[in-house]
Amino acid sequence: MIQQPYDCAPTRLRLYQAFIAFCACGLVGGISAGAASGATRYALVSVTVAVAALSVHRAFRLELSASRDGVKIRNFWRSFELGWNEITDVGVGLKAMGVVPQSAFVFRVSEREFCAQATPSKRSDREAAFNALRALAPPAVTFHPPTG
Repeated sequence: MIQQPYDCAPTRLRLYQAFIAFCACGLVGGISAGAASGATRYALVSVTVAVAALSVHRAFRLELSASRDGVKIRNFWRSFELGWNEITDVGVGLKAMGVVPQSAFVFRVSEREFCAQATPSKRSDREAAFNALRALAPPAVTFHPPTG
């Protein structure tokens, strides 16, 4: 039986990350611009708008995809490509995104762990995704089902 590749790019999570990025940039930039005057204020507003736009754009890159070859993780700041031959364990943990910890798939490679921000937030969707990943992985990978 041929297993279809798994792709996850949750819109709700992307929108949440974009909102947090926009608010953080706006708050810092707004306070800084409010404390300045003249040309400095306009420069700070311009920089704030540019940084906010870039931050919101980065939030829309969150993605987790898997195939028979391995896993590709695209988080807000970094991306990783892991081969199934490197991965020893897969589980579900918590990753701070914005101000709230969110569920995240965790892939262990040797002594290092890689969290995927693009993890479904609904329990039923997360369990379905977990099972899809398990179906793609070789038997040597140990899966630790989420509890609770």
